[in-house]
Amino acid sequence: MEKSILEKNLEQIARYDAALAKSIASIKEYTHNLELRETTCGDLNLVVDGHPLHDEVDAVYEAEQIVAKTKYRDEKDTIHIIFGLGMGHLLQAFCKNSKGKIILYEPDIGILRAALEFVDLSSELSKSTVMLIDKEEKFEIAMGRLFFLKGEMTLSFLTSYVQLYPSVVSELKKKLVMLGSIYTNAYKELQRQSANWTVSVLNNLFRIYKNEELEALLGKFKDKPAVIVSAGPSLTENVEYIKQYRDNVVVFCVGTALKTLLKNGVRPDFVAMIESRYCLTQILDVDLSGINFIFYPSIFKGVYECDLDRVFNYYPDNMITTEWLENLSGIKADKYKSRGTVSICALESAYLLGCNPIILTGQDLAYRNGQCYASNSAYNIKYREVSTGKFELFVDDYDKYFGAAKLKDKDESMKKIQETLEENSKNLCFVVGQNGDKLLTSPAYAMFVEHFENIALEIAPYAKLFNTKSGGAQINGFENIKMQDFLEEYAAEKIDVEKIIDSSLRDYVSPKEFAKFKTTANTLLVSFEKCLNLFDKGEGEFKKLKNSYQRAKILTGEIRDRIGKISDIYSDIIREYVAKDRIFFSLLIREYYMMNEFLKEPNDYTDKEKMDELLDILQDFFSSGRQWLGLGIDFLKKQKELFDESSSSTCK
Repeated sequence: MEKSILEKNLEQIARYDAALAKSIASIKEYTHNLELRETTCGDLNLVVDGHPLHDEVDAVYEAEQIVAKTKYRDEKDTIHIIFGLGMGHLLQAFCKNSKGKIILYEPDIGILRAALEFVDLSSELSKSTVMLIDKEEKFEIAMGRLFFLKGEMTLSFLTSYVQLYPSVVSELKKKLVMLGSIYTNAYKELQRQSANWTVSVLNNLFRIYKNEELEALLGKFKDKPAVIVSAGPSLTENVEYIKQYRDNVVVFCVGTALKTLLKNGVRPDFVAMIESRYCLTQILDVDLSGINFIFYPSIFKGVYECDLDRVFNYYPDNMITTEWLENLSGIKADKYKSRGTVSICALESAYLLGCNPIILTGQDLAYRNGQCYASNSAYNIKYREVSTGKFELFVDDYDKYFGAAKLKDKDESMKKIQETLEENSKNLCFVVGQNGDKLLTSPAYAMFVEHFENIALEIAPYAKLFNTKSGGAQINGFENIKMQDFLEEYAAEKIDVEKIIDSSLRDYVSPKEFAKFKTTANTLLVSFEKCLNLFDKGEGEFKKLKNSYQRAKILTGEIRDRIGKISDIYSDIIREYVAKDRIFFSLLIREYYMMNEFLKEPNDYTDKEKMDELLDILQDFFSSGRQWLGLGIDFLKKQKELFDESSSSTCK
């Protein structure tokens, strides 16, 4: 039986928002008076309470004119926000006449139903670059899927929608400016950190293979209550209740909160850690026996030198290397949500394991009573008011901060921390608290509030979500409740966590293959060495170019030839490595985009300023790229040794 127009449209929406598709399908009656009409040119028009949504003469031409006046329509990284579906003419025009990505926001589910019932938009909605949303809160979900690096954002709408929603357009503009800033900064961070994350993954290849898979535990803790422990100040107030009910809940803890729990006699079931830079202060000086760890593949290598009983892999869905890791491990990463904070890793882990209900504690996302973290946590950062309305962050005990960490230069480390705190103090802001008051916090924490709220939209249909009522930031989608009340109501029976884990691991067959990991390490090592040879060659040509230009001071035929040779080497690097392999793309993304941005504007380098800029960018590209490739080679050689040793011992 052939599918109806509505069914075909909803099938595409259900790929990323099954709940919305179900809501649209279930509509029995409309809240507005809706009437279908034809324009003079024969286009479908929808009249809402007497107001036509499209031009009554030519709806298609109206839509095409809106697109024609839109900036950045020919740039593929642009995100075009369309406010209002109408009968889909504007969506169709953008899909036909622009190269960017599209988020279509239609707040009226009745209009959605009417349009999707009568207009076949399944072709447009099937595109991976198009998302339809019905709530403002879903903008972040859509942005998370579509935004990449530095895309511009545009807002387009039919005139009728300004009349229907007079205050929405101005509010949308404000929201999109904020989201644009958040994601631009996030991708700046991606460019800064991507190479480090990549070499960390390479440095952990053998451990990634040896680790257990969180996949083995999916759904194994169905309907078991879980507590997600973060290191906010309120943890101190609630840790005693957790201790009382310890055996009746599954405890997931972030690394920074581990010491607080242990010093209060609570040994968590799972500890989540995601940092690729030094993070040993979270786990040094304490007994780690009996604790299961959940690590990103890019975790700081040093953690594996600690005495860990069991480690599970968590493959974040939004890293550049994710697809590569999927192919290597045989495990799909789309379920392993990541939003830049380890607390979401812990929350998502509990959800994936089937835990229900789930409560957050220590997830203040705000500073209170002079504390930024719970007492006894890994980082004892505090804040104080230095003048009316002005605050600063500080550490009053660096010995406690560093713990047992063996630092080569403690004074230099202290200086860097102080500089960071001074910089962060300049950007402190406020969020709305659970009590309706304003709470001091960091921009990152303010962003995490939004992340948690959007995660709640995805999880709430399947699990009850709570947040400890302790005066922290208000997180919509989580019901505020006292920890004691939550535990009394939901933590009635004992849970043998280790028995469930042991049984699950015995039954699980991992798709990981030793030979594939070993071959990958060997093949990557060869590729890295070949790519490094190109960088060596390029750096050699760059030095000749620089010397020639310093002598001549002007553009000569010889200098043009040298620029041409370097351009050919650069093209070979991009074509043979960066464009073909996600590992190289992730490793060299900062250098690639800096170079790419510069080359976007053609010039003949007769201008001294342009020539100086070219020399600076080339020097950074080749020297920085060589450093990262060299580090990757060192790490891959070690991984090759580990796989070879393991292979030999197995043969024996």
